[in-house]
Amino acid sequence: MGQSYRTEVFPETFAIDETTKQKGLIHYYVEDGDERAFGIFQGKVSKVTKDSIFFEELYLQFHPEDSEQMYDYHEKNVWIYGSNSLFQQAHVKRTNLTRFKAKVYAYQTKEGKIEYALKEAEDVKRVSKKELEMEVLAEFRKNSHQIVEQAIASLNIEDESRREELQQGILNAMEHSSIMIHDIEPK
Repeated sequence: MGQSYRTEVFPETFAIDETTKQKGLIHYYVEDGDERAFGIFQGKVSKVTKDSIFFEELYLQFHPEDSEQMYDYHEKNVWIYGSNSLFQQAHVKRTNLTRFKAKVYAYQTKEGKIEYALKEAEDVKRVSKKELEMEVLAEFRKNSHQIVEQAIASLNIEDESRREELQQGILNAMEHSSIMIHDIEPK
């Protein structure tokens, strides 16, 4: 395979607490992210070397096979190894925004600490800031509807018309506020 990344290790335990960095990558790894690339990564390329790409910030979204839950994580200081040719084919360079799928792997630092990085990117695409903003807004709207439905259901309001009225009022207020927030963002 000609891998140019660090030697992979296979952790047997995953200690996650408040001080743990890379929570999203660890969760993705545990959900088979080491075996298949099913999560969506998005971020701005910070640095490109001969055999790796570095992201100061990278967003991860994934949906495990055995769960209805969608997970969103914001990771810092993430490297991807051995995928530079795919980024070059997509004309992705330093400071470009990009979206891709990848596998995660664990490696051991010189100090003996287990850290996580990405490998074997797929579906690499250069994206515009406007595309990302529109997708984030659409995802916010979708998630808002689900959250409001769950919150209203938990109130145990027996009158169905009252439940629907309350739900619609909250969604309208949220929609109005998200449009206002989107409109004041710098273009």
